[in-house]
Amino acid sequence: MTDTKKKLMLCSSPLIKKSAKKLKFTCDLIRGLTVQNAILKLKFSKKKESNDIIKTISSAISNAENNYGYKDISMLKISQIIVNQKRKLKRILIKGRGRTGKMNKKYSIIKIGLDYIENKV
Repeated sequence: MTDTKKKLMLCSSPLIKKSAKKLKFTCDLIRGLTVQNAILKLKFSKKKESNDIIKTISSAISNAENNYGYKDISMLKISQIIVNQKRKLKRILIKGRGRTGKMNKKYSIIKIGLDYIENKV
């Protein structure tokens, strides 16, 4: 009996100064794609958040090469990508006539899970 348990290679990014709502739209574009197709799709995307996602994917690729020993990155697939809101910095926004408002500076975190494809079709 062979052990067919697959290892999911996880990588998370530090705090990204973008809101989770904006990052989720961009992450939905690449969920389920191979790593090379995902990076290519993000490079031609007009969203500013794509650069932060590309950095996280390249970090996940280097983790797969160094920690797990996978040399062929064309066989890696993005199996899960999770975006969560981390924290908010609350600031005061000064308005006219002595009024004030509230400004929330939002931070997010990205977690990417890579999976190794055994037989690429």
